[in-house]
Amino acid sequence: MLLRGWDDWRYRRQLRARVRKLERTEKRRLVDVERMLTRRRSLERQVRSLEAARRLLAIWHIAHVPMGLALFGSVAIHIAATLYFRAGLW
Repeated sequence: MLLRGWDDWRYRRQLRARVRKLERTEKRRLVDVERMLTRRRSLERQVRSLEAARRLLAIWHIAHVPMGLALFGSVAIHIAATLYFRAGLW
């Protein structure tokens, strides 16, 4: 993710170098192809980013569920102890 700009620049540079080699008549059609290839690359990058986010959220979920259960358990114990000892009631 940190080298995305460099990777895009290099990709565009290689693509333009190949385009220069084509004849002028083919260049007109190539504008559409280049636009489609750029869109495809963008969509592939989005897929990779979403996959990375999904993996990170799965890891977070592994830690989050036990912490949530422990906190809810401590709240239940706290409420039970408060009622048992009548703390703050009179």
